[in-house]
Parts: sequence; C-alpha cells; structure tokens
Amino acid sequence: MKDVRPHLFVASTNNIATLGLSKSPFTEEQLRILHGTVRDGGFTELLSPDHPPDSQLLLQIVESHDLVSLNRVLDSTYLDLTVPTDSRPFFFNQLRIFDMRSLATVLRRRMNGQGEGGTTAGNLIASAVLVMILLISIVAVIATILVPLRSAALECPRSLAIAGSLCFSLIGMGFILAGIALLEYFSVYLGHPIYSPGVCLFSLILASGLGSLTSDWLKLNTRGKLLVWGGIVLAYLVVMERVLPSIFQATSDRERLVRIGVSLAAIMPRAFHLGSGSPPECGSFRRLTLSQRRGFGVPTAPPAF
Repeated sequence: MKDVRPHLFVASTNNIATLGLSKSPFTEEQLRILHGTVRDGGFTELLSPDHPPDSQLLLQIVESHDLVSLNRVLDSTYLDLTVPTDSRPFFFNQLRIFDMRSLATVLRRRMNGQGEGGTTAGNLIASAVLVMILLISIVAVIATILVPLRSAALECPRSLAIAGSLCFSLIGMGFILAGIALLEYFSVYLGHPIYSPGVCLFSLILASGLGSLTSDWLKLNTRGKLLVWGGIVLAYLVVMERVLPSIFQATSDRERLVRIGVSLAAIMPRAFHLGSGSPPECGSFRRLTLSQRRGFGVPTAPPAF
C-alpha cells in the first residue's frame, strides 16, 4: 500500500490515543462523523486523511511504505517503538536498556516532570523493581550459600573451587537465559500467558534432568568432545531460529494440544542436550571427599538442573 493515511484516524485525550483503522479508505460521511465526535468529546485529533499530523515522527511513520523503513524511523526515537513480532512480543516495554543515551533522555525527562504517568513511568518503575530484586537475590546468595560454604571451599584446591563455582554459575545463567527466551518466544504461539511458563519450564527441567543422567556414559572429558557438544548446541539454536517462525505460521491455527506438542518437540531435544553436557563439565567435583561434596551441595547422583 503506497499511502496508508486514507485508512487511518487517530484521536487522543491526555496520555491515551485511539487508532481507527479501515480496510477501505474512510468516506466523507465517516470522516464527518469522526470529526464531530472528536469535537463534541473534547478530544485532540492527531491524524486523519484530511488532517496531516503535527508530529514530525507521526508523519514519517505514516509515510513509511514497508517494515524496514518503518523500523528505521522508529529506531531514531529515544523510546523503543519498533514493531513487535512473535520473537519480540512485549511491546509495552519501551525503554532502550542497553542504549545509555536514550535511557538518560528518559530519566532526564522524568526528572523534569515531562511524561508523567503512562507507559514510560511504568517501565521505569518495573525496571527499578527488577534491579532491586536482583540486588536482594545477590545478597541472599552470598548470605545463604557463599558464607555457609566458605569452610568447605577452604578444604579443596583453590583452582577447583573457582572453576567449580564458575561452572555452576554458567550453567545456571545458561538455563535462565534459555528459559527467558523460550517464555518470550512461545507466549504468543501458545495463546495464553499461563501455558508458556508451564510448558517451557516443565519441559526444560524434565528434559535437562533426563539428559544429566546420561553423563555417566556420555563423558565430555576431552576438548574435542566439548567442542563437538558446543557446536551441536549452537547449530540447533541457529536452525530453530530459522525454522520455528515457519512452523508457528503453519500450526498457529491448530488445537492447543497440537501447539503444545510442537513446543515440546522444539524444546526438549535442546534441553536434553544441554543437560547431558552440564555434569561432565563439573566432573572434577567427583574427586572431592564426601564431606566436601556435601559442603558444596553436589549430589552423588547426576543432578536434574
């Protein structure tokens, strides 16, 4: 579509805007009714087929002819207004967390009293709460794990304590990042927010636990084996990123049980493979004494991460 303006009508009040969208261009009679409703209700008309927008950004948005040009315009703003997709569905988070200049602009406007309330203020509050939870979690880990285990750490070689702690930290971080990505990726596909954590977390825990049981005979005790194992993980991730959108498009209208089955088929092989590689990376803990292993919280059987 070369010109979308004849199909759009936007009116606002305070921080809320309403978009009217028509498959066919608005007729003169429809526009007359819309103009009268806006005027009688005391609303502000932001965009209509016969009223060009006052905002330069809004004008550039409606003049974009494809997704690439639209996202190019939206990328120029200090807020993240790019088009959401199934791989990135959380459109309500508009902060550019990793863009310090954009984040500083949001904070400066907030401190100057601009943009009070609305989505931006909610995003700032939510981000502050997440940072607070992270700091509390760090303090809790230090107080409940590191401090009680300091005596056990002193009984084993320093290099082993550092390598083991780093290993388990990387394992935990990997599964957390994988879980977050899967929750976001499958939340729209499964159709309800409760199904995404239920299916993804259950399959991750179950499959990785089963994978860890294979560590007794699938030993990654050489650099070559570790490289092959890591290469398989990387290849699987790349393939899934390419294939899943097509699978989602082909099965999004199927029954929920079918979509759950597709999700399990996509998640469980990767989780099983990740689980199979986790314990061998920490196999040096098997050289510890029983008291040292208990001190580090390492079980005698392969753990279900």
